[in-house]
Amino acid sequence: MKYSKFTILFLMFLTTLSFSQDYSGKKFKIGLNLGANLSDFNGSVYDKYSPVTSYSFGLSVEYIISEKWSLLSNINYDNKIMKFENFRTINLNGDYFFVDTKTIFNYLNIPLNLRYNIGKRNNILADAGIFYNYFLNLEHVTTRQDTGEKGAYFSKPRIKKYDYGFLIGFGYRFNLGNKNYLSFIVRDEFGLPNLYDYKTNSSLNLKTNTLKLILNWQFLI
Repeated sequence: MKYSKFTILFLMFLTTLSFSQDYSGKKFKIGLNLGANLSDFNGSVYDKYSPVTSYSFGLSVEYIISEKWSLLSNINYDNKIMKFENFRTINLNGDYFFVDTKTIFNYLNIPLNLRYNIGKRNNILADAGIFYNYFLNLEHVTTRQDTGEKGAYFSKPRIKKYDYGFLIGFGYRFNLGNKNYLSFIVRDEFGLPNLYDYKTNSSLNLKTNTLKLILNWQFLI
């Protein structure tokens, strides 16, 4: 409930800020996102896993409120990977061997953030806001070190269909001329809910923290 109240207050603040501006200069920017992400899944099951650099891509829409303020949203496809190397396991014959495994999470990512433009040229960007992730699927890729054989050595956990939280970010924007802009943004997304979907075992806990490096190309319409 407290997270819902936070979201409502944030949206009310954005609405108040929007209506306090002069609407005669209403403009939009639309664009494309391409970037890398590094995701850390905090939970007992993944304590020995390490994050792997993966990718994100999508579309962006920015509403210009004033010279200094804007409202930005994206819709992105996020591929998040964790790996565990040199895991010792045993087969039905009692033989031990080592495997490397990767767990791949795929999400539809929808952030909504308020942007403040800093400097005389307004080219330094400061972002803060919220995000919602819709879970698409999860995949385990496990490989035996001795044979290179791939197999299903780990069961898939039950993951909730949603994730949400807050984000902060900083960036720099280049004016390419002819209403075109190129921005480099570093964003950190902090997940709030427990992602595990086990109602009978509340001791299991899993949360996300995703660091993103984003290249965003926009044009003014």
